[in-house]
Amino acid sequence: MTQPPRLQGVTLCCVDTRSPDLALHAIELCLSRGQFDEVVFIGPEDWQPTGTLHPAIRFVGIPALNGIDAYSDFMLKRLGAFVRTAHALVIQWDGFILNPDLWQENFLQYDYIGPPWYHGGHPGMVGNGGFSLRSKRLLDALTQYELPSGEPEDMVICVTLREQLEHQHGIRFAPLEVAQAFGCEYGAWRRAFGFHGMHNFAHFMPDEELLQWLENAPGYILVSQHTRKLIKELMRSNRARIACQLIQQRSQIMGWNLDQCLLMARAIGHRILK
Repeated sequence: MTQPPRLQGVTLCCVDTRSPDLALHAIELCLSRGQFDEVVFIGPEDWQPTGTLHPAIRFVGIPALNGIDAYSDFMLKRLGAFVRTAHALVIQWDGFILNPDLWQENFLQYDYIGPPWYHGGHPGMVGNGGFSLRSKRLLDALTQYELPSGEPEDMVICVTLREQLEHQHGIRFAPLEVAQAFGCEYGAWRRAFGFHGMHNFAHFMPDEELLQWLENAPGYILVSQHTRKLIKELMRSNRARIACQLIQQRSQIMGWNLDQCLLMARAIGHRILK
């Protein structure tokens, strides 16, 4: 078995007070695919794992972060206090390392890398925070700004404050081609070091693994737009049978509203055409 790459000077970092069990699963996958100087899991202060935590994980309990604004505020203003290395690899429950062989030491030349966005009128904007590499220098620089409220933290970094961060602190954002090698979120699916987005489970999780993951997922995720996007991606990927099972699983929570019925009709249509 190939030895996972050593990410020298990198802390694996995840902040999640709502879905700690799913977040822990993502951390453990990354630990099997990379070696880190430190691993920090910032989760709910009253959480108890079902098993024994991996010895490399430093767990920090905090009060619940209620909503995206609270999460963004923490990531922008407080994350740096928990990172003692030159870089942090930030992951979420739906974003983790997939292809450890694609790690590049060149990634560490940059202060921020995230999977590219393809929206907002900017070609190849870099990028998403759910699977991102951030330098300690960037984390410290962010504390010097009066940060806007109501914006996702990755948009604050990559759009709102990007010019100031570049000119005032010399922060280096990865170019598009480097970000494409680092991670995938939207656009055509491609092989990259990691990914973000539950919809992308359709591209790499085998049926049995995906169904097991969904069996353990909390109800609020199953009825979310994340799962709806996954259903549509499963259909596009010729996996309509699994899409049907997932729609039925959702119906046990949210019933058969019009959207659910239309999704099921589309999934059945995909199965027939296949």
